[in-house]
Amino acid sequence: MTGGNHDRWAGSFWDEELDIRFAAEELHLPLGGRSVLAVHGDGLAEARWAGRMIHRVIRHPLTTAAYRLLHPDLGLWLVKRFSRHLADPNRDAAYLDHAALLQREWATGRLRDAGDISLLVMGHTHRPALEEPFPGRRYLNPGAWLDGMRYAVATESTAELRQFRG
Repeated sequence: MTGGNHDRWAGSFWDEELDIRFAAEELHLPLGGRSVLAVHGDGLAEARWAGRMIHRVIRHPLTTAAYRLLHPDLGLWLVKRFSRHLADPNRDAAYLDHAALLQREWATGRLRDAGDISLLVMGHTHRPALEEPFPGRRYLNPGAWLDGMRYAVATESTAELRQFRG
């Protein structure tokens, strides 16, 4: 599991308490002799300069270290208090399409530069996508379960987008 918008300070909780492999930034996984890179995408391809700056500040090691020193009740209060100001409340389709395009460009560059990655899975924009920018290398955004009940299935030979039909 990779960290989402507000999960980067989880530390060892997921691993130690729930036995779930967790990475705050990137998770490299083997899949049938191939390499999969899973990243959430938050802060990697932001459409606004303010978003890029905020992510640099909150991802800085000093910020993370300071946050871990806080009592959990205070830390959660701060997250609740400020997350609505840090999030991008924009629901304009053109803006969200642009954010998804920036994310695809980031993913394509990463696939180009890291020849060992055969599948890059990235969420954040919640825009479903399955593309093969290079032979044998795919970019996958599963979309969002809570927005259309979308998900993805990846095996050692295929990747596909699906939608739950109850």
